[in-house]
Amino acid sequence: GRFGRRYHFVGPERDRPLVEGLALSEAAAVEDADFVLATGLVDDRAETPAHYAPLLDRARARDLPLVCANPDIVVMQGDQRLWCAGALAADYHARGGEAHLFGKPHAPIYRVCRERLAGLRGGDVAPDAVLASGDGFETDIAGAGRAGMASVLIASGIHRDDLLGADGAPSVAAATRACAKTGARPVAVMSGLAW
Repeated sequence: GRFGRRYHFVGPERDRPLVEGLALSEAAAVEDADFVLATGLVDDRAETPAHYAPLLDRARARDLPLVCANPDIVVMQGDQRLWCAGALAADYHARGGEAHLFGKPHAPIYRVCRERLAGLRGGDVAPDAVLASGDGFETDIAGAGRAGMASVLIASGIHRDDLLGADGAPSVAAATRACAKTGARPVAVMSGLAW
């Protein structure tokens, strides 16, 4: 309710369950909304943030807040780099709009994860008992560090062009430079992660 009760949803259909059970209602048009809720691009394989310029301009004209449920700018799915909701929030902010980011690297998401782990474990889980993994220095690695957690950087993700050598192995020199540039400090770098 902090941003109002009526949201205009921007994201793929697979993200709609995120709002189930909340005391909110969806506005079909941005002109009828209290805020914009962005979880991603509707078709992240075909669209770019530029497709959303008219919508963001209409929201900005009404001075609506934009709530971003995924601060990632891009993600990798296989070999394809896809735009995320963080790119829309950045564009909205550049237009002078008010964007509120929720998720990595912000503290509440790490607190929620620890609470869920505590529920599974049956007791508190200290931050230093958690190993986070991710492919983004500015989100995954920096956020874990600020939350007191160790992290492992997955080099085949969004920084793959900078971190992987011709043999597909992470470059220690490149990872060291990236750590110095971003201030994020993973405890290890892995070429990939499968689950």
